[in-house]
Amino acid sequence: SIDLDPKSAHAWVGLGNFLGRVTERREEAEGAIRKAIELNPIFDGFWNDLGNLLAETPERAADAEAAYRKAIELDPEWAGYWNLLGDLLAKTQRVQESEAAYRKAIQLAPEDAWFWNDLGNLLAETPERAAEAEAAFRKAIELDPTYDDFWNCLGFLLAKTSDRTAEAEAAYRKAIELDPMWAGYWNNLGKLLAEEPERSEEAEAAYRKAIELDPKSDNSWNSLGILLAAVPDRAAEAETAYRKAIELDPKCAGYWSNLG
Repeated sequence: SIDLDPKSAHAWVGLGNFLGRVTERREEAEGAIRKAIELNPIFDGFWNDLGNLLAETPERAADAEAAYRKAIELDPEWAGYWNLLGDLLAKTQRVQESEAAYRKAIQLAPEDAWFWNDLGNLLAETPERAAEAEAAFRKAIELDPTYDDFWNCLGFLLAKTSDRTAEAEAAYRKAIELDPMWAGYWNNLGKLLAEEPERSEEAEAAYRKAIELDPKSDNSWNSLGILLAAVPDRAAEAETAYRKAIELDPKCAGYWSNLG
């Protein structure tokens, strides 16, 4: 503990990481991690811990970047630091720099499926790079076919292309097969199925499954409302769903607009 050995950098960083779990104590957490750095400024892991803490506060993005870059300066061969830098840069819309950081991580650790998936998510934000994004997602899946969210990311990308809905559905269903308790996958499947009027019953079943798993998902309630509103004799049910979405997130203007 700090009381026993105030000169232990690892004790200070341990305290900082512990305090960092509580939003109200992030300032104390930062102080503790900076104390660790003061005691051992050449240990890259402490700088990375500082970056992780600061990255949780959007207005501290520049400080977080500086910490990550210091960690990289101290150990430029550690792929994880590059990937975390890529995550931070992606959040601040610095797409080219983010891509470069992700690709550096992949260069250093090409067998890490997460790095490929992160690159795919970045590329997927640019429509004309959809093919590259798909290739990155499929590489992630090749490396770890048992991780559900990789399949979900692929499905979400394919769902944007009208003539690839069957492939998107297959990807969503694979994600569900791997983790049937994750409500978001059921909601995504519902949205895809809802695009085909003849499959509205399947879409409704998917939405209701999402709500069963996560009854506090305002998005799923709203999606269900949109689906039901298209059926003339189910207007009352649609209104109930919309009102539930509003109850869960009363500040969302879109929900109020849907209610009419």
